[in-house]
Amino acid sequence: MQKLHEADLELQRKREYIEELEPPADGSTRRIEELQDSLQKKDADLRAMEERYRRYVDKARTVIQTLEPKQRPPRGAPPELHTLRTQLREREVRIRHLEMDFEKNRSQREQEEKLLISAWYNMGMALQQRAGEERAPAHAQSFLAQQRLATNARRGPLGRLTSLNMRSTDKH
Repeated sequence: MQKLHEADLELQRKREYIEELEPPADGSTRRIEELQDSLQKKDADLRAMEERYRRYVDKARTVIQTLEPKQRPPRGAPPELHTLRTQLREREVRIRHLEMDFEKNRSQREQEEKLLISAWYNMGMALQQRAGEERAPAHAQSFLAQQRLATNARRGPLGRLTSLNMRSTDKH
């Protein structure tokens, strides 16, 4: 008994000695527990995000699967049907291109018609003005009209037509 009591005392002294040697672990233990808690929260958040991601991917797969049969021929469909569909798509593309070309040609033709009409108009106006100038005597004109005639005569017939063309295009 006494030996047991001595061993107990010695064991108690050794525990006290060990406790003296070890630094107090209260602050660091608390910090470790806080870090472990935050780590567990982040793991839980990560798992939740992974679960949401999986659900989104599953939804996307179902949407793709519902849209895919519309684009692909059914597996039981004959290959002739597939070739006919591709030919139909090609023809639709060709029709769209031809319609675009037609619209472009139509607008170009309209532009050309407008240019021809304006050229005829300008030429008619120039001829009418020249005929009016030839009929009216030079001495009966005002000073300003005589100056215009002199300026137009210096420009020559081509300069006069280009100046008239420029004025008429400004009006349009």
